[in-house]
This record gives sequence, C-alpha cells and structure tokens, in this order.
Amino acid sequence: MKTERSKVKSLKIEKSKNLSIFGCFNLSIFLMLLFTFHFSLFTFLDAATVDKISTTITDHELQVLVSTDASQYKHFSLNNPPRIIIDFYDAKYNLPSRKIRVDKQGLETIRSSLFKQGIVRIVLDLQTKLSYKIEKHKTGVVVLLPKTEYREPRTEITEPRKPIFYRSRGKHDPFKPYIGEKEVSDSLLDAHNAILVGIMWSPKNRFALFQSQQGKTFILEEGDKVIGGRLANIKKQSVVFSLKEFGRTHSVELRILPKKK
Repeated sequence: MKTERSKVKSLKIEKSKNLSIFGCFNLSIFLMLLFTFHFSLFTFLDAATVDKISTTITDHELQVLVSTDASQYKHFSLNNPPRIIIDFYDAKYNLPSRKIRVDKQGLETIRSSLFKQGIVRIVLDLQTKLSYKIEKHKTGVVVLLPKTEYREPRTEITEPRKPIFYRSRGKHDPFKPYIGEKEVSDSLLDAHNAILVGIMWSPKNRFALFQSQQGKTFILEEGDKVIGGRLANIKKQSVVFSLKEFGRTHSVELRILPKKK
C-alpha cells in the first residue's frame, strides 16, 4: 500500500511540475506577442508621412516639392518611358491625389502610391529624358528640372501660298491630259459636258448628234474618239461612252432630252 501511495504522490508532483513549466512557456509567448504589438503600434504611430506635392516654375528651373518628414529616400531614373522615381522609406501615404497633371517644361504627370508597406513611391513622367537634381528642403525634398534643357514645341505660322500661273507660249501645256500620244484638242467631244440632241438610225448606219458646252455640233458614230475614250454604243434613245480616267475604264450613258411641251 505504501509503495502505491508513494507512486501516486510522485506522479502528482511530476504533473504539477509539467503544468508549471507549460504555464511559464505560455506566459513567455504572451509577453513576446504583447511586446511585438506595442513595438509595431509605436512604429506605426511614429512613422513619417508624405503629405503634399507642389510645382513651381522659376526663371531657371521647374521645382517639384514633396512635403514629408521622411529622412530616408532613394531616387533613380528610367528611360523607356522616361521617368524619375523617388522612394521614401519608413513613411505613410497621406497624399490627397494619386495623379497630378502638369504638362509644363517636359513634365507630364506626377504619380504617387504606397509601393510596399512602409515605402511611398513618387513617379515623375517626362516627355523626354532630362537631367535632374534632388535637394533637401525645410519641408521635405525638392526635385529640380533645368528649364534650359526643354523647349516647348514651336508652332510655325506660314502665309498662304500665292497661285502660280503657267503660260505655254505656244508649247505643250504639261497640265493638260493626253489621249494616247495625241494632245487633247477642241476637235473632240467632252462626253461629261455634252447634250445628246438626236439619233439617226438605219439598218446599216447609226449616228448620234451632240451639242458641246460651247455650242458646237458633233456627229459621231460608234468607235469615234472623244476626250478620254470613245463612243462605244448607239441605242435608239441613248448612247454609251467608254472612258478611261485615273487608270480605270468606266461607262457614261447619255439620253435624248425629252421635248418641252
């Protein structure tokens, strides 16, 4: 009996020891978590902020002022597309707008974002690659873009050209078209400005009577040349011309005008 009681007693002692060790272990974990939470909360409350971005143009440069109390930052530039990037470390994002349109002195836009936890990124989008300087300012950091490097696009105003008149002086006028190798003359009918006056029809012969815009009369049969082509077909009430213009052949049909009552 004594031996059994001593065994039970020793088991109770070991169990109490284990419970005390487990309790100490849990208490250590709780204290570590509590310390980490307080440290993170203190770091968050004590972090620097990026609050405002403004631009100013002087006689010599364009200034981009980033208002912040962050002491650590890194900057670099990229070429495709051209832009300047500034990262502020251990900082909170507190800007009212993520994009500012500038369009002055080669600077198109200013973009901002929380790049990573604790890193605020500012991006200056440029129209072309520009040299720059970054200096500390009493309210933050200022980016200096030299004004002399960028030139605004020039808008050239040209006077209207005066018309040029060509005098052939008896020679060939190069602005007049040819029919094959022959020069256009007044002896040919202009189908676009002609009036079909009448048609003479017989079993063997067919003729068409035209009046030009100048009042000149033309009597043509099928196959006769006109300006830009030929008379292709004579019908009872109309005629069809085959004309070649701008490298393409097309048909033009003229009908006899109805008699006025």
